[in-house]
Amino acid sequence: MTIPKYAIIEYYHGLPAALRYDAALLYDQAFGAKITRAVPNRVKRIHLLAQTFDTAFAVCALSGGHLIGLAGFQTLHGSLTNGLHREALQTHLGYWEGHWADRILSWYEHENTHDVLAIEGIVVHPHWRGLGIGTALLNQLRDYACHQGLQTLQLNVINRNTEARRLYERYGFVATKTHSLAYYRRWLLGFEAATTMELSLG
Repeated sequence: MTIPKYAIIEYYHGLPAALRYDAALLYDQAFGAKITRAVPNRVKRIHLLAQTFDTAFAVCALSGGHLIGLAGFQTLHGSLTNGLHREALQTHLGYWEGHWADRILSWYEHENTHDVLAIEGIVVHPHWRGLGIGTALLNQLRDYACHQGLQTLQLNVINRNTEARRLYERYGFVATKTHSLAYYRRWLLGFEAATTMELSLG
């Protein structure tokens, strides 16, 4: 794919309904490994994400009507993946598959406080990387958090994702604590530890 030399990139809070499936594909491309243990079947996983995303908790990057970047976040009022609760999982996957998925995904749940915007994930389409879109999405999240009167941006980075950690450190995030997983969780989730990073909005 060749990116037009003068491509216009626009950023929006929320996501057009017509792009929910594209958002699910993009999210799965970046974070599918994180939830594969919960929902191994990719077709089911994409459908589940497309149906349950709460797009009020997303910022997207569009060019020519195409989704090229997505950032999901969580506040006390909800999150992009807020729809992945037990009832929805069992509705889409059946009782036992839904119960299993709920157990796995519950380990990713983020305890949020009133003054924090927690970033669930930022993903940029592979063909559009290296153009500053990830940083622009971070800027959008920071501006939204400031507008809402929140004091901190927060996120978790798994120990294997050193590239993402470097990006956040360059932006000004500081590591505050590292959580090491028990052996059985390491086996299930595919990583050994995760580090919480924060950016004060002062």
